[in-house]
Amino acid sequence: MRYTKLSLKLLFNYILVLFILLLPYQALAEEKTEKSTPPAQVKEAKNPEIQFQEDFFDFGKIEQQKSVSHIFKFKNTGNADLVINDLKSTCGCTAALVTSKVIPPGGNGEVKVTFSSKNFQGEVKRSVFVSSNDPKNSKVILNIKSFVQAFLEVKPKFINFGSLKKGEAISRSLTVKNLTNAPVTIKEVKSEVKDLKIGDFEKEINPEEETIINLTLNPTTLLQDLLGNIEITANQHPDEKLIIPVSGRIIGDIILMPENIYFGMLKKSEKSEQKIKITNNSDKTLKLLEVKSSLEFIKPGFNGDAILPKKSLELTLSTLPAAPAGPFRGKIEIKTDNKDQPLLSAMLSGAVKE
Repeated sequence: MRYTKLSLKLLFNYILVLFILLLPYQALAEEKTEKSTPPAQVKEAKNPEIQFQEDFFDFGKIEQQKSVSHIFKFKNTGNADLVINDLKSTCGCTAALVTSKVIPPGGNGEVKVTFSSKNFQGEVKRSVFVSSNDPKNSKVILNIKSFVQAFLEVKPKFINFGSLKKGEAISRSLTVKNLTNAPVTIKEVKSEVKDLKIGDFEKEINPEEETIINLTLNPTTLLQDLLGNIEITANQHPDEKLIIPVSGRIIGDIILMPENIYFGMLKKSEKSEQKIKITNNSDKTLKLLEVKSSLEFIKPGFNGDAILPKKSLELTLSTLPAAPAGPFRGKIEIKTDNKDQPLLSAMLSGAVKE
């Protein structure tokens, strides 16, 4: 029995030593097997890649009312077609793709950016946004800068005469300053606005000095919006016009408020009321001859009313249950005996839910 246990112990030790001796050979065999088995190939993804040579350009000094352009060049450094989806720019700047919208791998493209100095003055910065199918850089921002050198400075930059009546004269003025180092002579001051008169002024302006141009508006017509420009041209810069926008409104003695009446969102068969106010600023009694709605389901309250001088009257507009579902737009018209304002009108709008 003792002999058997001793034999088994020796046999176990022998097997253990043999196993330890064989371990390096097994590791070597596994390493050889790994080296002989080629790694699995990873398929490369195909994507476009947009790369601009530059994303900023400085035009330097330019004069007013001038346009300058610069071309931004780019390349598709990816391995799939690059598609330019959109170009957007900020005010005073335009952008155009002067090459194909689709750029193949390795191909080149160009974006032309044009800046118009208009009436800008001093440093101006603008941006262009280039959108493409590049997954890593879908929107590229191109920036430009310039310094707009004005030869004349005009204040104010726009004129608003506000609301005024027919025959009611109102005055405004423009101050024009010479920003150059030499005298400047005003060649012409021209207005597109009817009934706007331009007064006399000193035409020659020395460096750093200014002249004042007086303007008088005396409207001869009623109920019109004043929209137009004043243009100033100098002999030294005949191709450059300074443009000053002009606005205002001519009103009559009869005023209807509000001019836009919104009934809101109404439920089906819901009744709603809105009021309009008519003011008679004339010296005579105003007769309302007829009040008519272009929408059958909006009824104006009217009883052949008259409005005394310097007085006001409110009319009620009511919706009827027959109002159809959906949005609506219409007009309310009021006929009067005033020869200058025989017809007053206001817009109607709203919506009826199902």
